[in-house]
Amino acid sequence: MGYRIRCDRPCHAVGDKWRWSFRFRWFKMPLMKIYLDDEPTSITGTHLSDILAAAQQQLESTGRSIVEIQVDGHSLSGDDLSRYLDGRVSLSDGTVHLYSADPSVLAVEVLQQVQQQLDVARDEQSEAAEAFQQDNAMKGITHIGNAIAIWQQVQQAVTHGSAMANLNLDEKVFEDVPVPQHIQELLEKIRQLRDLLQQRDTLGLADMLAYEWPPTLDLWQRLVGQVILWIQE
Repeated sequence: MGYRIRCDRPCHAVGDKWRWSFRFRWFKMPLMKIYLDDEPTSITGTHLSDILAAAQQQLESTGRSIVEIQVDGHSLSGDDLSRYLDGRVSLSDGTVHLYSADPSVLAVEVLQQVQQQLDVARDEQSEAAEAFQQDNAMKGITHIGNAIAIWQQVQQAVTHGSAMANLNLDEKVFEDVPVPQHIQELLEKIRQLRDLLQQRDTLGLADMLAYEWPPTLDLWQRLVGQVILWIQE
């Protein structure tokens, strides 16, 4: 805590003269404690956006980025983080912990998780195809919805993870096809799945899942692995 002097200046009459008397009081001013990777910093401020900018400037020479923000032990994300960043909530006292990471390392970790999720997508699609073949539309729709959600995460992880690691996928070719084309073809397949779902074409869904998607899964498992290798080069 810091301290500030406050002066109260009451006046009173002495004879025919007025005399000022002074009283000084100390009161506490709250101060933020800001840590970067558990090390105390000289960063000051009451707005999280300013604190982040100052911390990122300190990290500039290291190539690291802020990946986690904690206020009084509470990790901020989603709407909570937005309220602090847009100034709806200011910081008056307490403790802020900022944690940084190498963007390339973080991107690789995310992509490795994506590789595991592709195995889950394979199981979901197999279950969906089997359900549609058995005329169990509701079960099939549930499984295909889960698979589509995973595929969206895969596409976003590859795109954003590469950008985070400063890997330009526009310049990369995988198995004689530009990577952006692979991404567009994946998005088109997802769109086709959604169209068939809206049309309730269970026969078309069963065929697509059984025959068209397994090679796509194999391709993307290899592609994600290659993206990891590109980042690690």
